[in-house]
This record gives sequence, C-alpha cells and structure tokens, in this order.
Amino acid sequence: MYDFRMVSVPARDGGLPAVRQVYFWLDLGRAAEAVGRDRDAVRMLLAAERVGPQHARSSVSARETARSLLRKGAASPELRGLCKRMSLTAQ
Repeated sequence: MYDFRMVSVPARDGGLPAVRQVYFWLDLGRAAEAVGRDRDAVRMLLAAERVGPQHARSSVSARETARSLLRKGAASPELRGLCKRMSLTAQ
C-alpha cells in the first residue's frame, strides 16, 4: 500500500507552477479516496486549496471527491469547511 505521507511537491522556485501543483494534489486526493484512504484524501484536497483556492474550489473532480467523502461519512471539521467553501452538500 502506498504511503501518501511521503509525497512532496517541488519548491515553487523552479518547481511546478501553482496551478499544476493544485491538480497534482487533487489527483492524489482522488486516488486516495478511491482506495479508501479518506483522511489522506481530505489532507490532499486541503493542500490543493492552500496552493490555489480558486482552482481547487471550482474543480469538478475536487467537488466530486469532496462530495463522495461526505457521503461516506468522512465529515471531519476540515472537510465540512472545504465543502462549505465549495458550496457543496452531501446530496
């Protein structure tokens, strides 16, 4: 099983552009959710939001992942806050 805690992104100076970092974190979050690593998925969605809030909040895949996590009962305060900022409900 992959340990998502070992994932890091190159520094911004010479690393990935911010928008690419957002989608990197969103893709990892989606993968983590798909294999049942819900806490990791939430952490990665929040990392994407820190790097680029507007991209993370408007991304269809981020919204689907967050909604799926809510439906599965992984509703931590952090996830609920993210969903509120995305204007999402569990329906």
